[in-house]
Amino acid sequence: MRAYNILKAIVFGSVLFLTACHPAHAEGPDCAPHKQYSVADFSQPVTQLRSINGRSGFEELRHFGIKTIIRYYDLPDESFACKTLVPAETDAILKNGFSIAVVYQHNSPDPEAFFNGNSGKIDARRALEMANANGQPFGSAIYFSVDGTDQSLRDVVFEHGMSDGGRISSKRRKLLRRNGQINHIKHYEGFLKYHKRMFAKAVEDIRATDILPFVDTYFRSIHGVFKSSGYDSASGKGFKIGAYGSGLICNHLMKEKLVDYCWLAQSTGWPGYDSFLKDKKWSLLQKEPSYCRKWKLYSGGPVSFDFNKVNPAISDFGQWSTRRDTPRNFKRSEKCTVE
Repeated sequence: MRAYNILKAIVFGSVLFLTACHPAHAEGPDCAPHKQYSVADFSQPVTQLRSINGRSGFEELRHFGIKTIIRYYDLPDESFACKTLVPAETDAILKNGFSIAVVYQHNSPDPEAFFNGNSGKIDARRALEMANANGQPFGSAIYFSVDGTDQSLRDVVFEHGMSDGGRISSKRRKLLRRNGQINHIKHYEGFLKYHKRMFAKAVEDIRATDILPFVDTYFRSIHGVFKSSGYDSASGKGFKIGAYGSGLICNHLMKEKLVDYCWLAQSTGWPGYDSFLKDKKWSLLQKEPSYCRKWKLYSGGPVSFDFNKVNPAISDFGQWSTRRDTPRNFKRSEKCTVE
C-alpha cells in the first residue's frame, strides 16, 4: 500500500502514464520514401488523396516504394466515416499495381468489446461479408484488431487507484480531455460497472494478462464461424486469420495457433512489445503515424497513415493482388466518393 501511495503521489494530476502508452500526437517517419517500409495502412480511402505537388495518392505512394496498401473492414455503423474498404476502391488499388491487406476493426481498444461472447461471431460474419463484396481471393488473410485492449485494462486499473475507486474528478477529467484521453474516460466508466462481475479478484491484482481468456474466446469464435461457413483456410476455399495488437496479444495468439500472422502495433509501451519484436514472430511491424499536413482529401481534413515493415524472413503476410468475381452488395453507413 505504501508503494502504491508513493506512485500515486508521483503521478497525481498527470497523464504521463497514459500518453506514454497511447501517443496521441506522436509523429512517425516523414512523408517521404523509406527503403525499409513497403507497406502503408490507411483509415481513409486512398482514392481521395492528393499530395503536396498535386499527384494522386497512388502516384505518390508508388514514388515512396509502397507495394501494399492496408485498408479496413468494419461494421455498417463504422467507427468513423469512410473507414471501410469498398469494391470500387479495391478495383482502383489493384489497377494501380498495389496489393491489398485488410484488417477488421471496430471499437477494439475497449476491453468490454471482448466480454460479449457473440462479438467474435458478429465480427467474423461481417468480415466474410466484406471479403466477398470486395472479391478478396481465397488463401489471403483477414486480420482482426485487438487494438490495445490489454493496455486499456492496465490503464483503467491505474485510474481506479488514481480516483480512489470512484468517478474521475472534474479537474482530472478536464486534464484527460485536454490530452486526448476521451476514450480512457469512457473505458474507465465501463470498468466501474463490470470489474466485479468479470474479474474474480481485487482491482489492484488485475493485470493485462487477464484479458487473454476473452481475446482467446473471440478468436476461437472467429475460427468457428469461418469453418461453419466453409471459409476456413484448411478447406481450400477460405481465408487465413491474422491479428493486430500488442506483443502480449500476438504472442498468446501465435502460441495457441489461433492466427497465421501477427501485426505488431506501433505503441512501444503496450505489454510485450520488446519481447515479441525481439522474437521476430511478427509478420508486419507498424511505425508511428506519419502526418502529411500538406496532403489533401477530396472531402477535406488532414491526412495521416502508418508506414509498416515486412518481416524480412517472410514475403507472404496475407496480402492479395487479384480479386474474385463476386457480388458486391453490402451494407455501410456512409457513401464515400471513389474518384
